[in-house]
Amino acid sequence: MLNHVNIITVPKVVLVISILLSFFSEVLGVGKALAVTEFGENQFITIVNPVRISAYNPDPKLSLEAEYKEIRERNLPATWLLTSDVLEMEDLVGVIKGMDRNQELGIFLEVTPSSARKSNVSYYQTDSWHRASSLFLVGYQQQERRILIDSVFERFKAIFGYYPKSVGAWWVDSYSLQYMKEKYGIIANLGCSDQFLTDGYSIWGQPWSIPYYPSRFHAGMPARTLESKLDIVTLQWAPRDPINGYGDGRASTYSTQDYQINNLSIDYFANLVKLYVQKQRNLFGQVTLGLEADLSASVYSGLYGQHLDIIKKLQNEGVAEIVTMEKFSSWYRKEFPVLSPPHLIETDDLLGKRMKGLWYQSPNYRIGLIYEYDKEVTRLIDFRTYHDNFQEPFYVTPNRQNDLYINIPSVIDVVSLPESTWIFPLKQLVSIEGSRGNFSLRYESNQSINIEPAKVVLQNIDLKIPKMVTEAMTIKINNLAKTQEIVPAQSWPVGLEGLIIKDYPPQVLYLLDFNNLKQPKNVIRICLTFLFIGGIIFMTFRLRIVKRVHLTRLVLIILVISTLTVVLTRNYSYFISQAEVDALQKLQGLPEGKVVVYDHYCLRCPFHSTYLPRAFINRKDYVKNIGGKQVIYNRSVFEAVDKTRGRQELLSLGVRYVYLIKQEDYWEKLPFSFQDYGLKKLYENANAQIWEVR
Repeated sequence: MLNHVNIITVPKVVLVISILLSFFSEVLGVGKALAVTEFGENQFITIVNPVRISAYNPDPKLSLEAEYKEIRERNLPATWLLTSDVLEMEDLVGVIKGMDRNQELGIFLEVTPSSARKSNVSYYQTDSWHRASSLFLVGYQQQERRILIDSVFERFKAIFGYYPKSVGAWWVDSYSLQYMKEKYGIIANLGCSDQFLTDGYSIWGQPWSIPYYPSRFHAGMPARTLESKLDIVTLQWAPRDPINGYGDGRASTYSTQDYQINNLSIDYFANLVKLYVQKQRNLFGQVTLGLEADLSASVYSGLYGQHLDIIKKLQNEGVAEIVTMEKFSSWYRKEFPVLSPPHLIETDDLLGKRMKGLWYQSPNYRIGLIYEYDKEVTRLIDFRTYHDNFQEPFYVTPNRQNDLYINIPSVIDVVSLPESTWIFPLKQLVSIEGSRGNFSLRYESNQSINIEPAKVVLQNIDLKIPKMVTEAMTIKINNLAKTQEIVPAQSWPVGLEGLIIKDYPPQVLYLLDFNNLKQPKNVIRICLTFLFIGGIIFMTFRLRIVKRVHLTRLVLIILVISTLTVVLTRNYSYFISQAEVDALQKLQGLPEGKVVVYDHYCLRCPFHSTYLPRAFINRKDYVKNIGGKQVIYNRSVFEAVDKTRGRQELLSLGVRYVYLIKQEDYWEKLPFSFQDYGLKKLYENANAQIWEVR
C-alpha cells in the first residue's frame, strides 16, 4: 500500500550539501541540477497584512502598532496593503513611515463612502459596507474604476514619494489590473484563495492556492499564451486545505486563516504551511499568510505571534525564505518569464482520514483527485479548463448584486453538482511518479492516470468516459490503442462578447408580442397610432391634395415597403453572456424536465455591454436551444402576492426547473424564499440561477 506522505523539514546541512552537489555537477559535467537561488531552494513565505479602517475598531493606530511590533521583534519582512482611508489618517501614516526597510507598502483596493467621495465617484450604497457591489472595483463602471485607482495611487505617491508595486483585495478584476500595470507598473496582486461562498464572495476555479500569471481577460484564470498574459503575479491569501477546504459552506475555514473555527490546533496551521512551502515535485513552493490590521490589538500578541514564531522557525531552519510580494513577484517573473509552470499539490488528509488529495494545475486546466485508501477508490472531483477568450463577468459591466460570483466554468465540480463525481474503476494506487509538470498515478494491473500540462491520459483503463465529459464544449476525446486522451480545447466556444443573435429591434419585438398587445396602455397607443394615420388620410381626401386612386396606391406602397423592411431587416444584435451560456450548459446536462422562465420585458434597463442582453426583450427561446429543455413562460409564479398560491401555481405548471437571469440592474427573483416555494439550488454564477422544484 502507498505510504502516507510525511511532511519533513530541510536542515541547514542539507542546504549546504545541495550547493556542493550543484557545484560539482557543473565542474564534472554530470547533468545540471536545479539551481539554488538567493532565496534558498525556491521555497517562500510571504506575509501580507491588509490595513483598513473599520467601524468595529475604536483605535486603529493601536492595532497597527501592535501588529507591526510582532513583525519587528522577529525581524521579518512583510507587505502592508493600505486602503485609501488609511492614507487620510495622519496618525496611521506616522506609524507606517516609522516602519523599517524590510517592510513593503502597497494599496488595498477597497471602496468606501469616503474614498468614493474624494474621487468624485458615486458610492454604490447597499445594506452593508462589505457587499461586493459596494466594496470592490467591479461594482463600478470602467471609467469609475480608473478614477478610483488614480485617486488612491496619487495619494499614495504624495505621501511616500513613489507608486507601489503591489496591490490587492479579495477580488481585483482583470480590467483594473491591466490598467494599473500599464499606468503604474504594478507587478504583484493579492487575491483570495478559492471559496465557494464565504462572506458573500464566491471565487471558484482558480489554480488551487498557488501563485500564477492572470489572463488579461479573467483575473481568476492563468494566462494560456504570452499574448493574453498580464505580467503580474497573483498571490493567494490564506491557502485552503486540499481535501477539507474543497466544499461549500464552512469548507473554506479549513485554511491557514480560520482553522480555529473548527477547533483545530496550531499544529494544523503549521502542517498546512509546510505543505505549501515545500516544493515537493514542483519547481517552487510558496504560501501567503498574514492578518488584517483592523482587529483588536490584543489579537496580535496572541495567535498571530504564534504564527510568526512558526514562520521564523522555518526561516531559521533554512526551509523557506521570507519575502515581500514585490520580491516574490520579481523572482517568479525572472524564473518563469513566459507562463506559469504546472504545479502539483499532493497530501494525505491533514485531519487523519485515510485518503490522499491531489490538485494539478497548468495554464490549460486544473484537476482535483481524491484517493481513498481503504476503499481503493479514485474520484475525480473537479475538472475545469482555462481559456484566453473567456472574459470575467464584470470586466465590462458593473456588478449590481450584493454578492460576488466568479465561477470559472467546469466540466466536473462536485460542490456545484454533487452527482458529477467521476469514479474510476481502479484498484490499489501503487505510486505517484514524475516531476516538472508530468505526473503519473500508477495502479495495479499496469493501469495509470497520466497528468500532463496539455492533457490527461488514461492508460490501460477499460471504461466509458461519462457523458458530462464527452459532451462538454471544452473537451476533446482521443481514443487510441489502450489509451484515452482528454484534451482541453484551445478556446472557449463562445467569444468574448458572448453569443450574438440577430433579430428585430426591441420595440418591434415588444409590439409583436400578443400578450403586450392586450395590455391597456399598449391598446391605447395602437389606437392613437391608427387615429393619427386615419386623420392624415381623411385630411388628404378632404383637401383633395391628390386623386383618391393615387392616394390608395401610395398607401399600399408605403405599407408594403414598411412590411418588407421589418421582415427582411433582422439586423439588430443581442447577446447572451459567456457566463449564461455556461449555466445553460449545466442545464443541458441535468435530467429531463420542463423549465419555467419569467415572462418579463425590461426595455428601459441600463446596460454597459456592447449589445443589449437577449433576456431584456423577453426572447428566451435560447434557453431551450442551448439548455435542451422545454420552456414555459410565466408571470404569476414570479409576481405572486401569496406564497401558498405561488407554490400551487408553480406545481400546476408541471415544471422541474426554475431558470433565473441576472444582468447588471436586471435581476429576476422569486417573491418568496426558496423554502416557501420548495426549491433546491442546483447552480449559480454571475448571470444565472438554476433551481429544482421539489
